[in-house]
Amino acid sequence: MRRFLLPVVATIVLAACGGSTETDGSTGGSGGEGAAPTAAGGGAGSGGGVVDKQPPGTGYASVDGQEQTFTTPGGIPCKVTDEEFSFSFIQGDNEVTIGGGASIQANGWFGSLSMRIVMDDGVIEYSAQINDNNDAVAVDGNSVSYAGPMVKYLPAPPGQLPEPIDIGDGVFSATCA
Repeated sequence: MRRFLLPVVATIVLAACGGSTETDGSTGGSGGEGAAPTAAGGGAGSGGGVVDKQPPGTGYASVDGQEQTFTTPGGIPCKVTDEEFSFSFIQGDNEVTIGGGASIQANGWFGSLSMRIVMDDGVIEYSAQINDNNDAVAVDGNSVSYAGPMVKYLPAPPGQLPEPIDIGDGVFSATCA
């Protein structure tokens, strides 16, 4: 049940993101360039190992042949500490969003991170598997990354829920301003 609720919660949170209509000129569909590393340093309160560390006020995603850089903040304030993080960024008028957050619980990191791409026929969502891969989270100062297993949700027919598709490793990274 938890695996079902996290994408739903992330979808609701990201859908509530505000934003501007400016785009940052990033590219998508890089054909596999910028693929995620197979191993990532990190864990709760790590002192380094942030993958694809970004400049302040920037988010980044590399997953399933998509590579996106984000410079426009979304509706979730950017915050990174050793015990929790949250961020959101948008492109255009919420055509592409990235964000979510996690905090340290008794069993490690618990939360959700996703990137959503609005298409003419629905929304494609990429979701990090944080709860099952705590070592994929790295924190360093005001920067955070998740570099590990992800799933993809394709648009589902009306009345049906999308099924997760394992797509291998990807990277979500952000640095707060």
